[in-house]
Amino acid sequence: MQNTGTTTDLAHFRPMDNDEIDLGQLIRNLLVQWKLIAIFTLLGAVVGVCIALLIPKQYRVEAMFDKPSNAELAPLLGQPYIELDRQKILSDFLKNLKSRDLIEKVLTENNLLTGNDGAPLTEAEQFTQIRNVAANIRIAPAEFDFLPELKDTTSEIDQISYSLLTANPQEGQTLLNGLLKLATEKTTRDYINDINGARAIQKQQLANQLVQLKDAALAAKAAQIAEFTKALAIAKSLNINDSAQWTGSSDDLYLKGTRVLTAELAYIEQAEPKLGSIIVSYDQEGLAQTLSAESVKGQLGAIDKFEIDQASISFVSDNTRAYIPADAEKPNRKLIAIAATVLAGFLGLFVALIRVAIRPN
Repeated sequence: MQNTGTTTDLAHFRPMDNDEIDLGQLIRNLLVQWKLIAIFTLLGAVVGVCIALLIPKQYRVEAMFDKPSNAELAPLLGQPYIELDRQKILSDFLKNLKSRDLIEKVLTENNLLTGNDGAPLTEAEQFTQIRNVAANIRIAPAEFDFLPELKDTTSEIDQISYSLLTANPQEGQTLLNGLLKLATEKTTRDYINDINGARAIQKQQLANQLVQLKDAALAAKAAQIAEFTKALAIAKSLNINDSAQWTGSSDDLYLKGTRVLTAELAYIEQAEPKLGSIIVSYDQEGLAQTLSAESVKGQLGAIDKFEIDQASISFVSDNTRAYIPADAEKPNRKLIAIAATVLAGFLGLFVALIRVAIRPN
C-alpha cells in the first residue's frame, strides 16, 4: 500500500511534451534558408515578367456618338402606321450594333474570318470568333470624370460609347465602323418594312370596306330596279299611262304612270350605283360610327401617296468613326510581375516552413 502511494505522488515529476513554439528559433531557422526563399522569389519574378510579356496587348477601340434626336428620327416618328418612340428606335439600333449576323457580314466582307496563316476558318472556328467578338463589344453611356458614375443607358447624358476590346486594333476599328453603317441600314430597313407592311394591311382593310360599300350600293340599285319594274307592271295592268294622284309612297308608286316609270327605270339602270355609308363600329354610348365612300377613297389616296424620306433618317453623324487609343488597356504587366513575385515569395516561405517542420531535432 505504501509503495503504491509513493508511485502516485512521483507521477508529476515525469517529463512532459512541450507544445509551445519558439518564435525566435523559428525565425532563425527560416533565415538559415534565405537562399531557398530568395530562389523561389526570383524564379517567380522571372516567370511573372515572361508571362506579362507574352500576353498580347489588348486595345479598347471606341466610337462615341450622340443619342439620335427627334429631328433626326422625324420620318419614323411622324408616320401614322406604327407606334414608335425615340427610346424604342434607339434600343433596336443598339441591339443591331451587337447583331451576330451583322458581325459575320462585316468580318466576311473584310476577309477577317481567317487564321494566322491566312487560311479560312472552319465553321466552328468562325462561330467561336463571332461569338467572342459579340461578347467583347461594350455599349454604355459615355463616362465623364466630372459627373457621378452613370448606372443606366437612360441617363441625362445623351452620348453613347461603343467599344471593342481586341488584340488587333486595326481590325477592331474596321469592324466597328462597318457595324455602325450596317446597323443604321438594317434598323432603317426593318422599320421601313414594318411601315410598309402596316400600310398594306390598312390599304387592304380600306379596300374591303370599299367593296362592302359597292356591294351595298349594287344591292340598293337592284332593289330599286325591282321596285320600279313591279310598279310599271301594275301601271300597265291598270292602264295608267300618265301620272295620277301619287302620294309619294313606295306602295302606290304605280300611280306615276307608265311613261314616268319607264323613263325613271331606264335612268336607274344606266346610272352608276350610289355609294352610301356603312357602320364600322359603335361608340361607348351605342351610337353608330359610319364610314362614307368619300372617306375611304380619301384614305386610300393618302396611303398611295405616302412616302418616307429615308435620307433624312440618321442614327449617328456622318463623321462618327472608331478610334484606336495610344495605350493598351490590358494586360497590366507591372501588376502581373509584382503579383507573381509576391506569390512566389510566399511559396518559398511555405516550403521553408515545411522543411523546418520535418527536420529532425
